[in-house]
Amino acid sequence: MYMVANLGIGPHDTFMLMVVHKLGWSVTRTRTTMEVTVAIVGVLLGGPLGIGTVFMAFGLGPIVQLAIAFNEKLLWQWTGVKTAIVS
Repeated sequence: MYMVANLGIGPHDTFMLMVVHKLGWSVTRTRTTMEVTVAIVGVLLGGPLGIGTVFMAFGLGPIVQLAIAFNEKLLWQWTGVKTAIVS
């Protein structure tokens, strides 16, 4: 919700939006690629790989894409602004 309302986003979300804008990838593809890459690096560094890690790596991208679409719809209904995410 904070991304759609332009309330300030962190570096991870900023990078995701930059990749979406520059490469034309979907949010799902971008976020999944990012999360899987981080999980692989974590495992290579000796971290555990559990069901939660796998769920977050492959599930977070679609969830974020749905959340952005839902919150943009709410923003439009409440303010008449399509999106506050600057391309």
